[in-house]
Amino acid sequence: MSIARQVLAAFAAAALVALSGCTVSAGAEGGGATSTSDLSSTSGSTSPTSPTSQPGGSSSAATDPGTPSATTPTAPAGPTATVAVRASITDPALGHVITVRQVQRGWAWPQGDTVAAGLFELVAVQMTWQAGTAYTASLSPDMFTLGSGARLPNLVDPVIDATLVAESMPILPATLPYGKSATGWLVFKIEPIGAKALSLIYTRPTTVVSGGETIPAKTFTVPLT
Repeated sequence: MSIARQVLAAFAAAALVALSGCTVSAGAEGGGATSTSDLSSTSGSTSPTSPTSQPGGSSSAATDPGTPSATTPTAPAGPTATVAVRASITDPALGHVITVRQVQRGWAWPQGDTVAAGLFELVAVQMTWQAGTAYTASLSPDMFTLGSGARLPNLVDPVIDATLVAESMPILPATLPYGKSATGWLVFKIEPIGAKALSLIYTRPTTVVSGGETIPAKTFTVPLT
């Protein structure tokens, strides 16, 4: 009888172990389900309340460096001053007449020309050219410079010609044939900036006219300011 009891006791112990294993397995599965639910709940509660973590959120848009500032100041194109002038030059040998009408000071340099802008001033001069009829001599921009007290003459510079044309300010022609007239502008690059005394200088080149006559070069100057 004792042997039978021992066998029964062994079977009972084995049954308890088996039941215990099933209980642990079910508990492990239940824990896994709870863990997944916790992750989903955490993700759901955190994501909507963290706008700065979203690529397209309002925080990112507020600090976008590519957005231009509406308050960035821009330099005016110019001019800073306009002076009406009534001055003229007459070339008695060729019959040319040059009449100055306006001088505009302080036109802005194109963006990026910071070195030139710190050294030179852009001055626009409005003139009427009347080419003479005595000979077939023409007028052209390279015959004109501005005097400003600088050691070197101040030459014509077309750097803002397009800007003037956009402002309905025509540029004088590259060549004005004899007997023709034109009114327009030339832009000069001058130094020093803000020079008080300006003068227009017209240089007549040496000219050979019909019959072999040579008219020598000559410089004519008229004050503008």
